[in-house]
Amino acid sequence: MSAESIRNIIFDLGNVLNRCDLDWGIRELAANSTADEATIRAWLAESDVIDRFDSGALSEEGFQNELARVVGWNGTLELLRTIWQEMLSEDIEMVGLLRALQEKGLHVYVLSNINPMHARLLDSSLKFILDAHGYVFSCEVGMIKPNREIFEHTLEKFSLVASETIFIDDREANVAAARELGMIGILHKSFQETKQALAPYLSGVRA
Repeated sequence: MSAESIRNIIFDLGNVLNRCDLDWGIRELAANSTADEATIRAWLAESDVIDRFDSGALSEEGFQNELARVVGWNGTLELLRTIWQEMLSEDIEMVGLLRALQEKGLHVYVLSNINPMHARLLDSSLKFILDAHGYVFSCEVGMIKPNREIFEHTLEKFSLVASETIFIDDREANVAAARELGMIGILHKSFQETKQALAPYLSGVRA
């Protein structure tokens, strides 16, 4: 496929355009809970609490209540917001790539499984998202990746043609779902690998 046929790039957010220090977050949760780090880590990994939070089915208060019930969280909602938000930091190289692609005339978008606490950062540490042509947040639309519906919603919302679109995500299931709809899927592992994977499709773009 030639560079001329690609018009759109959709980026995931977590662990693509930003970094998420979950280890630090779990340590901070444990410091304000009766459960230890291992228990909290296992619960977050094995339960559906993150999916429910990201989909909007669970409010910020609901998430706090779940933490209190399961792991003995005893901090305030404001402290929980602070911990959950400070886990994130911008991946400067990847955000630079997004902007470089946009400057070359490509349409860039963000599609993220994101919870309300992180969505609050749109006006601060996630403000770079506003530089994109558009974004879709799972907690605002009530759908999450890798469900087909959120990809269809994104394509329809921005009038994108799947075959003209590249989707970049750090989770194989999400990349596979995008490919099933006819998009080019790139599994993100590092800036250099993603840049290299983009090269055959975007040979005229230097970033």
